[in-house]
Amino acid sequence: NISFIHNHRKLFNLCGVCNDKATGIHYGLATCEGCKGFFKRTVQNKRKYRCNGNGSCIIDKSQRNRCQYCRFRKCLMKGMVIAAVRYDRTPGGRTPANVMQLYKYKNEKNQQININLNNKFNKLFDLNLFQYFDQLSTLDILFDHLRPLLLHEILLTQEIIKKLSYLLINTFINWYHTLPFYSIINIDLNQFIINNQYSNYIILLIFYFLKIHYNHINLISYSKCLQRLFNYTENKLLSSLSYRLFNQLFYFLTTFFNIQITNTEFILLSILLILRS
Repeated sequence: NISFIHNHRKLFNLCGVCNDKATGIHYGLATCEGCKGFFKRTVQNKRKYRCNGNGSCIIDKSQRNRCQYCRFRKCLMKGMVIAAVRYDRTPGGRTPANVMQLYKYKNEKNQQININLNNKFNKLFDLNLFQYFDQLSTLDILFDHLRPLLLHEILLTQEIIKKLSYLLINTFINWYHTLPFYSIINIDLNQFIINNQYSNYIILLIFYFLKIHYNHINLISYSKCLQRLFNYTENKLLSSLSYRLFNQLFYFLTTFFNIQITNTEFILLSILLILRS
């Protein structure tokens, strides 16, 4: 339900260490900039802390700077990964083993923490949640934009294609903003996904639209035409990049036209496609 979704979004909008506002996923955990920088400096500089209490100090937004030992300990317990911090400027970085030994967290413990973190993310993809962002209404809007493709008497001018492209891209961006992980991912990564995947999504959408609105006999006829075109191309462009691209496109089209998927399955497929970034 809606409250369930809002609660989970609120959870991942907060820093997992101090409950301040999170700015993104840093070193395996949604954290604020303060805890991100603290964790990075501790690992890179091999800092050693000592707790003046019993090792169980409260770490929250107002008290996170009072005990650095307990703050770093909580970073590790919540799932921040030391191996993700670049210890120096060499490509890939390295893990400072002395810091790991100091706080007695072996790799097995870190792996278990990461499993727990992954379980939290997996809850976002519960089947009940898909009912929320399974935006069938958005799919209807996209299909309405594509209706001119079915009207043979309408000439698809450059202006019409330009307008259609704008509508499809704008609708895709609005739909992407409704996905539950949008608020978890940082702004730069969201922008990267949108910029690099909108064209793939639109191509997949057009194929799906044609699959639905043309009967199976027509699709088989198109497949046969594609097969003849493919055979001709094979003789002309045997070793070229064009041939390989056409080969992949033909394989995808023939496979896609012959599978039966629902609108919900198409949306899930679309999500998998854009997450390939």
